Amino acid sequence: MSTGRIIQANSGLMAKEPTRVFVSDGTKKYPFGHPDYFSSFQPDGTLLLDLHNNEYSEFRVDTDRDCNPTLYQALNGGRYKLFVYRTTPDPINLFFSDAQTYVINGTKDGEAQSLLILDIEVATLNGKLINRIGATSEKLEEIVKSLTTNTIKISEAFTFNGVSLGGYADGDTVEKDTLLHDYLKKTAQKTLPVTYTAPSMGLTPSSTSVEAGTIITPSIIASFTQKDAGALNRYLLQLSTDGADDVSLIDAAALQTYNQAAIVVGDGQYLKYTSSIFYDEGITKINNVGEEDPTGKILAGSLSKMLIYTGIRNCFYGVDTNNSQPSTSAQIRALAGIKSNPVNGSTFNINIAEGTKRIIFAYPATLRDVSSVQYVELGNGEVGDTFTKLTYNVEGVNGFNAIAYKIYVCIVPVAFNASATYKVII
Repeated sequence: MSTGRIIQANSGLMAKEPTRVFVSDGTKKYPFGHPDYFSSFQPDGTLLLDLHNNEYSEFRVDTDRDCNPTLYQALNGGRYKLFVYRTTPDPINLFFSDAQTYVINGTKDGEAQSLLILDIEVATLNGKLINRIGATSEKLEEIVKSLTTNTIKISEAFTFNGVSLGGYADGDTVEKDTLLHDYLKKTAQKTLPVTYTAPSMGLTPSSTSVEAGTIITPSIIASFTQKDAGALNRYLLQLSTDGADDVSLIDAAALQTYNQAAIVVGDGQYLKYTSSIFYDEGITKINNVGEEDPTGKILAGSLSKMLIYTGIRNCFYGVDTNNSQPSTSAQIRALAGIKSNPVNGSTFNINIAEGTKRIIFAYPATLRDVSSVQYVELGNGEVGDTFTKLTYNVEGVNGFNAIAYKIYVCIVPVAFNASATYKVII
């Protein structure tokens, strides 16, 4: 027997199953007080439903014949549900006094039984109680099929305690009325975090050091790789020269190439180009379970890179067969060996060819006196005392501003009869 319930009037008490009722065979009397058949025999085929003035009742009928339901002790506005079961293949009729008829189909081959369910409200029409029939379901299997995970809901909230399951972590709560489909789906999958990749930018050419006095004409090009950020909304290129205020070269809504007119690089950190890219907030990604995950999302921001041209001075060195002291900037700059941007502690080797009579090296006078000159082939013997120190101004490239240099000269009385190496340490 199918399980049902009867809610007693104003009590909230629950019955375990529908009340079973049977179709009369015309031999039984109605109970005392029935409005239609007072103290008379029940007509053949009559289905007497005693509602006991309850707000809600449920009844089960097992019948294989036509029948006519009639009510006893019905409450105006009360509701009842009627479950009519069949076990034979022939259809039967269910006749209501208000001219409503329902056909109850018979069973099919292999079916144990079929079922009609009626949801009925008792109403008053012209002073008489009638049946107002609502939703019906003609077969038990149709009801069962309609109960899917997309319709069944969790009846009571519960919390995971000490365990995790799929997308649920220890401490998570499943709320009341959560669809069973959604619950099962989440238990069958684990939420994986999304990955956001930050944007990047490039800038060409690269920073470099050049000899003071160098004339440059760079073509400055910035690039932007958006990745998971929003679109570029502003590009700014500025130039700073030796402590002067920044000069804005480009301020635009898109990237542009800047072609620098000829400009001279002086001493020190002389030219600095700062390229800045501003971009919008990126999108919020969807994780593997179809939910938005903003963790790590790329917010609106900016990127910057610098292109710096640093003006430096060179150290010059070389050998020849002359036997006189150098006297001009041009003679120093003509030396074949160059050590860029020398500092205290810098080292370099002077290769001395056979027949050499003069050895020269020179570097900016802002550095200390030479620390050591070693004759490599003679066990790194110290020969610094064979050099004479001079001081005079040497120009940068392209005749740029001359500055004081320390110039060390060694003139040997007899030319070298074999090649040699001097190691110089400033």
